[in-house]
Amino acid sequence: MVDEKSRIVDWEIALVIGKGHSGALVTIVERKTSFTVSTRVNDKSAETVTAAAIALLTPYISSVLTITADNGINSVGVVISITSVVYKQRLNITETTNKFCQ
Repeated sequence: MVDEKSRIVDWEIALVIGKGHSGALVTIVERKTSFTVSTRVNDKSAETVTAAAIALLTPYISSVLTITADNGINSVGVVISITSVVYKQRLNITETTNKFCQ
């Protein structure tokens, strides 16, 4: 269903590394509409990328069902962590634990 781009809830996250590794750009695209949110981050650590992605997706929390990472996201833990926070926010669970980025 995600590959069909038939619904507005499936997102793809990518990490674009700057020239000379001088930073990175976190981009998140809604697959059907191509609506894009992005932010610059100073490093590509799992903690930084996860925090940036959560901040970017929070305003659209009700429109997030899946998140797919491209090859630039080296840690599946980032996607799992983001997905965990997204679902907890959707369910109004206030306590979050991020064991993948510790």
